[in-house]
Amino acid sequence: MKKILTLTAAFFVLSLVADVARGQAKEETPLPEFYGLYLVVDGKLCGLDVEANVCTLGSVEVKVGSRTGVGDALDGRALSTSVPVRATELKRGVRFLSYRENPTAYLGALRLVPMMYVRNIAVDTGWPKNVKRSGVENAWDTGNPSEMGGEWNKLNELAQPIRLLIKPLKENMVLGVPSREMTPGLYRLSFGEQVIGNEPRMYFWVGKAAEAESLKCVDASYKYAMMMSEGKFTPCSGAGASDSTAGSGDGAASAPVNGPENGSAAGPAAGPTAAEVIEVLKRATEAGLNGDKAAVEAMLDESFTYTNLGNRKTWDRATFLSKVKRDKSIKSYQCGEYDVNFEGEVAVAKSVCEFHVQNFLISMNVKQRFVDRLVKKDGGWKFLSEEMIVLPNQQRNRR
Repeated sequence: MKKILTLTAAFFVLSLVADVARGQAKEETPLPEFYGLYLVVDGKLCGLDVEANVCTLGSVEVKVGSRTGVGDALDGRALSTSVPVRATELKRGVRFLSYRENPTAYLGALRLVPMMYVRNIAVDTGWPKNVKRSGVENAWDTGNPSEMGGEWNKLNELAQPIRLLIKPLKENMVLGVPSREMTPGLYRLSFGEQVIGNEPRMYFWVGKAAEAESLKCVDASYKYAMMMSEGKFTPCSGAGASDSTAGSGDGAASAPVNGPENGSAAGPAAGPTAAEVIEVLKRATEAGLNGDKAAVEAMLDESFTYTNLGNRKTWDRATFLSKVKRDKSIKSYQCGEYDVNFEGEVAVAKSVCEFHVQNFLISMNVKQRFVDRLVKKDGGWKFLSEEMIVLPNQQRNRR
């Protein structure tokens, strides 16, 4: 089964800003005396999980929110909750310094996640009650819905974690440079399940509030199906959108653009179409099934992750490519239910594929749902990310 779960590529957009890394590398970096994780700001060290501090950073209070579960929507309770948190103020050129045993692995496990500012929220509880409600969140959203199958830790491509580019300094000491600019807004730093400073998370703030909220404001819409949630997000417009999104047929804040049988649906003038994106998905699936590693590799962005929503495991690009091989137990497959939306330059494509698997022990059908994010660059489409979850109702027969 493990091979089946990795048939199509899934990839995370992280723009590696090489010139920024090179420019910062020329600066002289202060070296710490004690093991710990530090921020390097204006040539000074600020300890994060160690008390040694030779700099002072300000802080701001911001409101952090999260969507409540489907039960709350059905019972008429609030669709979201929010709490105030303190966030450490940072400048955009901040770097991270790790001084400990195996510092590279430690920095590599850190998750620096840009958060989105959710203004309006709409919910469709789905079958059997089909309750549609809307409300206002107006908070920096954690992106952590409570239902299995939700879009964990990311509202759209702007909320993808920022990878730290590693520069060795001396024994047991490395410098981590953010792979892309930290634009105005709220950021969450965590280390897997374990947390820096024994707190659930650590927050950082960059820039001015008005600019940040305008830049990263989205209206969110969720639809439920058997305790699983599907989220759609659109940039905020001038007028409130919660009522209009809640009244749409599928509870979505944005409608599909150019479905597979609708080549004339509205979209950006002379821009990409859904049919074009669907064709790329088909080629990627075929390449994965045939074990064509070179073809798959050419379709991937330089930095990415593939996420299995069922077990919440994530692979990076190298790990994913190592799994690309032909699986002779897959006798046939069929993909469909394509739904393509455009969020700026990023295409968000949903699809469902069913694979017929047969070997000397079993014969079964496995159905999987995919959410792919792609962007057009260098004359072709590149996969930025993919999420996969196995759908129920597998048919299995022992031979």
